[in-house]
Amino acid sequence: MAYKKVRAFQYIADTKADLKSISHEEMGTECHVIKDGAEYMLMSTGEWVKQTKNNTTDGSNVDLSNYPTKKELRACYTANKYKISETPKKTIIDYEREKEIRILCPRDTQFYRQLVGLGGDPNMCYMTFTCYAPEGAVALKEGDHGEIINELIPLNGGPGTGIDEFGRRYKKHWFALASFDPATATWNYFGKNSTKSKYIGWSYIVEWYDKDGNVIDMDLIRINLSNENCHLTFDEYEQEFVEEMTIWETLPE
Repeated sequence: MAYKKVRAFQYIADTKADLKSISHEEMGTECHVIKDGAEYMLMSTGEWVKQTKNNTTDGSNVDLSNYPTKKELRACYTANKYKISETPKKTIIDYEREKEIRILCPRDTQFYRQLVGLGGDPNMCYMTFTCYAPEGAVALKEGDHGEIINELIPLNGGPGTGIDEFGRRYKKHWFALASFDPATATWNYFGKNSTKSKYIGWSYIVEWYDKDGNVIDMDLIRINLSNENCHLTFDEYEQEFVEEMTIWETLPE
C-alpha cells in the first residue's frame, strides 16, 4: 500500500489505512483514496474525515435544493415557440426581438453543401427552423410570405413533424442561407444584401388546429438575415423575401 503527494495540500492513496502515514500536513489537506473512491480532508486535530456531501456516485447525498425542478425546466424550455438550428459555425441568432428572429452569418462563415431530400437544392446551404405547437394542437396551416397556404398539415409524424422530449409537437422547415455558384466556386450569402432599412428573409405565419378542426392559436414571426452593418439596428425597416428557398415537405438527409 502507498500514498503520493500530487500537489500542495493534495494526496492520493491506495487505501484509507495509508492516511495514517501522511503526517506534518496542515488542516484542509485533501487525499483521494482509490480503493474507496472517496475524498478525505484533514482536520486541525489530525483526524482524516470522509467528505460525503456532493461526492457520492449515486447522487444520494447531493444537495439539489438550489437546482430547478423538471417542471420548472419544462416551463422555461417550452416558453420558446421557435428554434433555429443546424447553422454554420459562428452563426449568431438573436431571439430577443418582438416578433422577429435575426440571423447573422459573418463574412468569414464557411458554408457547405448538404445531402438534401426530394425538392432540395444541393447548391444551397440550409438552416432548420422548428416551430412548436401549443398544447392541444394536432395540425397546422402555414406560409412563409405572410399568407396562409390553405393546406392542413397533420402533426402525426409525417415529413418534418414529430414530438420532442417534453411532449411538444413540432414542425420543421428548411430555409436557405446561401447558394453555391459552381462556375466560380463561391458562396452567396443572402443576408449580405440586407440593410438597416430593408432585410432579406421570410414572414412565417401559422394557424394551429385542435382535433375538432378549430383554430386555437395563430402567430406571425419575421425571420431576417442580417450582416455586420445592420445586425444591431432597431430602426423601422422594409421586408424583402427570399424567393424559392424553402423546403416544406422533405428533410435533408
